[in-house]
Amino acid sequence: MIEKYFDCLSNRDAFEQGWTAGPVKVMPAVKASWSLAIQRVLADEGCGADIYSAGELDVALRAGVDPTFISANGVPQRPHPYRAND
Repeated sequence: MIEKYFDCLSNRDAFEQGWTAGPVKVMPAVKASWSLAIQRVLADEGCGADIYSAGELDVALRAGVDPTFISANGVPQRPHPYRAND
């Protein structure tokens, strides 16, 4: 598992260094790993998160991903699937 962590950071660093058009924020898909520990490491390293479902949003937020760097994609099945309860 620790090897995968270093591979992830190495890939993130290579992508950031190779992108010359300006600042970049790497936002891995939460569906790649729902593990809260892995998502927390990614958040601690400054990554955002790409989500599709409310469950993925929950994992990203509990892991400490900055909400301004969470990208929601896909076609929602109902209105406002990510809306917080009032």
